[in-house]
Amino acid sequence: MEIRSVAKGSFSDVFVTTCPNGDDPPDFNELARLMANRHIQPIQEKFHGTLAAKEGIMQSRTAAYERARVIAEPPTYVETMPFDSEFAGVQLWGIESRRPIVSTVTTKSATARCWSDDGARFIYLPSVQGDPAASPTTQTEQMFAKAKAALNELGFSFSHVIRTWIYLPRIVEWYDAFNKVRNALFTEYGLIGGTNVFPASTGIEGNSGSGRCTMDVLAVDCGDSKSVSVQPITSTSHQRQSFEYGSAFSRGYALNQGKSKTVFVSGTASIDSEGETVHRDDGEAQIEHTLLGIQSLLSEQHLTIDQIELATVFCKNRTIFEIFPRVAQRFGQFPAVLVQADVCRPDLLVEIEALAVGKNRLAS
Repeated sequence: MEIRSVAKGSFSDVFVTTCPNGDDPPDFNELARLMANRHIQPIQEKFHGTLAAKEGIMQSRTAAYERARVIAEPPTYVETMPFDSEFAGVQLWGIESRRPIVSTVTTKSATARCWSDDGARFIYLPSVQGDPAASPTTQTEQMFAKAKAALNELGFSFSHVIRTWIYLPRIVEWYDAFNKVRNALFTEYGLIGGTNVFPASTGIEGNSGSGRCTMDVLAVDCGDSKSVSVQPITSTSHQRQSFEYGSAFSRGYALNQGKSKTVFVSGTASIDSEGETVHRDDGEAQIEHTLLGIQSLLSEQHLTIDQIELATVFCKNRTIFEIFPRVAQRFGQFPAVLVQADVCRPDLLVEIEALAVGKNRLAS
């Protein structure tokens, strides 16, 4: 278990990455005790494992949390396939504070985790889905509609969304069609043709076991806060704006909270400034190009790869899984869960998403 903590004024953000040792089952008692002893209020809790193992893992989690009197509902469980066991790991992002900050609110459309900081309001929506019996297009429309409705019920709009995590079981064959649906909805929501500012996002192969698409959503309404602000990272010196080749997401998003800056890095792959795949059939070169892209984005935000607190590495095959640690060492050390998943193009061998925290240089 790797635990990282970053002070943010009256509370701390805590990031936990736990990966099992071989075939050993995950020990949720340790995680539950940590959450109870340090008064960690979960925001995002994400499980990576097989669907066959889901019921047993969730039962173990529930039992451990009940013993420790930890309340953490609902989590996100997605089948991004492990390589050496049925469970690849769990990632937790929470707030450490003795006073209650995070609340769970159930709307007509979704269950949300809500909190505030110096006048700014935050909302996290896990595992938003449409009707599993509907067509893929209809499911996607319903998924976004449910997220939008939940946001509206809680006083947010879709323009407040700074990060989405989207899982599609058959992403390679359906990503282009998904983009068309998302673009149409973002036009309706006033993002395309209006602000042309999009959330940071990951779109990756993943199976919730129910339907053709699942989405987690993070939104921030800064209101009149003097210490909280957000800024889209539309392009970097390494990659141009993704919307130039049809994908409506930002390369990342910066969240400034007082003296702290959190950077949400979108799913990043071996794509050049023209939107073309580079280093086809060369796994090591693709890993390196991807990490260079993340390094470039973070550097331009005055952060480093060593300041990554959470990361997921989506590997197309075992070769990528085996060589990734060696290549990554050239760039720095950071906690990560490695899983097997297809990326949005058949010639892309790896994708990496990350969350990094550093100093806000704009703070006085």
